[in-house]
Parts: sequence; structure tokens; C-alpha cells
Amino acid sequence: MMYVYKITYPDEMIYVGVDWGKQPCVVSYVGSPAPDVDRKYHHLLSVGQKIVIEKEILWVGETKSEALQKEREFIKLFDATNPAIGHNKR
Repeated sequence: MMYVYKITYPDEMIYVGVDWGKQPCVVSYVGSPAPDVDRKYHHLLSVGQKIVIEKEILWVGETKSEALQKEREFIKLFDATNPAIGHNKR
């Protein structure tokens, strides 16, 4: 199965991604945004700090090409390449 998902970070910034080859979709996998995204939230890693990262499955399908097309559609729909909204770079 192919999955298109949206990650919402603690500051409400988003990342839209695609996942394939995992059955079922790995819940703990939270995308592969640029390395600077991980550094951005590093300050939250302190004792007693709660970090909530939400993963929402947007679409499920069968083919990789269809999944990649849907990923592009959702990136555009959510304006995820806008640096004020999202972490997608393309």
C-alpha cells in the first residue's frame, strides 16, 4: 500500500509526504523533511517537555506513481512549500 500523509509539528507547521513499502504504515515514522527542521524543534527536548507531532493519513492507494501525484496535489492544496506554513522544499 502507498500512503500520503501530513505531519503537523508543535508550532502548527506541516510536512506532506509519501510512504510506501511498509505494511502497515509505520506510525512512528514522521517524514523526512530537511535537516534544519529537526534542529528547529531541538529546543523542545528538555525534561518534562511534551512534544506532540500529529500524523494524518490523507490518501491510501496501490501504485507509486499515483501516490507521488497525490503527494504533489496535497502539497499544493496545503501550500506546504510556503515557508510560513510548511516544511516541504519543492
